[in-house]
Amino acid sequence: MALEQAAEAAAQRHAALERVLRSEIKARMRGETSGVQATQALKLDMQAAQRAIRGDVEELATALGSQLRMAQDEVARLRAHVEEELARAMERQRAANAAHEMAVRALAAQLQQHAEATEGSL
Repeated sequence: MALEQAAEAAAQRHAALERVLRSEIKARMRGETSGVQATQALKLDMQAAQRAIRGDVEELATALGSQLRMAQDEVARLRAHVEEELARAMERQRAANAAHEMAVRALAAQLQQHAEATEGSL
C-alpha cells in the first residue's frame, strides 16, 4: 500500500516536472525577456522535485526494508515449525522402530520355542 502511494506520488511529481519543463520550452520559443528568471524558477522547481523524489525513494526503501524483515521473520518462524515437526516425526519413528524390534524379538523367541518343541518331538 505504501509502495503504491509512494510510486503514485513520484509519478505525479514527475508529471509536474514535465509540465514545468514544457512551459519553460514554450517561454523560450516565444523569446520572452524573462528567460533568466524562468530558468531560475525552473531550477528551483527541479531541485524541489529532486528532493521530493529523494524522499519518495527513501520511503520506498524503508517500506521494502520493513517488508524484507517481515519476510525474514516469517521464514524463521516457518523454519522453526518445520524443525519441531521433524523432531516429533523422528521421535515417533524411533518409538515405532523400538516397538517393531520388540515384536520381532518376541516372534523370534516364539519360533525358537516352537523349533525346540518340534525337535524334541521328532
